[in-house]
Amino acid sequence: MDHAAARTFFLWYADIKLAAKSLATDLMRSMANVRQRRQAELDARRLLLEKIERTDVSANHGILDEPTKIEYDRLQRILLAMDTVLYRIDYMLMLMTEFAPTN
Repeated sequence: MDHAAARTFFLWYADIKLAAKSLATDLMRSMANVRQRRQAELDARRLLLEKIERTDVSANHGILDEPTKIEYDRLQRILLAMDTVLYRIDYMLMLMTEFAPTN
């Protein structure tokens, strides 16, 4: 028996349905993790959000001090990034469920 790699054929099998199912499960888990992280970011900045949602502040954002504005802008960028990630994962999940092999 010859074990030289240059003269040996290696045959592999991949269960495509199982791989697609595993990938879809990982995508759903990723979505749950991002949603959980998004909620944690909101919870960590609950006081800031309460301040922004006050009627006097919502009518005139000019009364906010500069550090509050910077922190609110940072929160908006974080939420936008997480929402973008959620949309991308959702798109990948849609592709996996629509075009995954069924037989």
